[in-house]
Amino acid sequence: MDIHALIEKVQAKLNQIRDLVNQIRSKINGLLSKVPAFLEWVVSKVEDLWNKFCQKMEEFWNWFTDKLAYVGDPFVLKDTGEKWHSELGGPAHRRAGEVEGDDLLVDDTWTGTAATAYKSKIDGQRNALNTIGRLYASSVSSALNTMKSGIWIFWITIVSALVVCALGFIAGIGAEGTIIGIPAGLLAQIAAVVGFLLAAGGATMALKFAADDSATALRNLNSYADKWPSFALG
Repeated sequence: MDIHALIEKVQAKLNQIRDLVNQIRSKINGLLSKVPAFLEWVVSKVEDLWNKFCQKMEEFWNWFTDKLAYVGDPFVLKDTGEKWHSELGGPAHRRAGEVEGDDLLVDDTWTGTAATAYKSKIDGQRNALNTIGRLYASSVSSALNTMKSGIWIFWITIVSALVVCALGFIAGIGAEGTIIGIPAGLLAQIAAVVGFLLAAGGATMALKFAADDSATALRNLNSYADKWPSFALG
């Protein structure tokens, strides 16, 4: 499943929840229109719970205000991370293995001061290539993979939380089959929304941690500047 299919599941669940809210409203309105005088106390309690439910639903919809506009694409991050490894890291590491004094033709055909000076720089070149292959490219790839996993886990958590929320709504509708059962049903539905908001908050924090870790790893790449040989820095 790619990220677009996952987002389609999110949107489908949101549509289901929107329909369930309409069902809840219609069912409660229908029952309250038939409340006998001796159950007027139920109406007041239902109104209070309905207002709380509406407040939580407002928080629910507000949470989604900007989330679907910036979905992210973990597979693009994965592919990019793999390219950093396969197209830069791997070749640089292999080339570092080729930069050996005994393997360079110049050591057999070129002698003197210039040859000695050139040979003295072989270690610096090899270390720089190893830095690119083993450290720099690997660090970028790892940072991208961390962000990829963070985005993927975030949306899987949101889909799962929406499924649980919808089930809570359905259970509440079942309890709202009678006037006396409406408060219990609304309490279950309020709890379902609160549960989603808590799960969404946790998922958001986890995503932030992943983003912070990735950003820190990329910023730390500056520390590799001293791995370049001095003759290459001028």
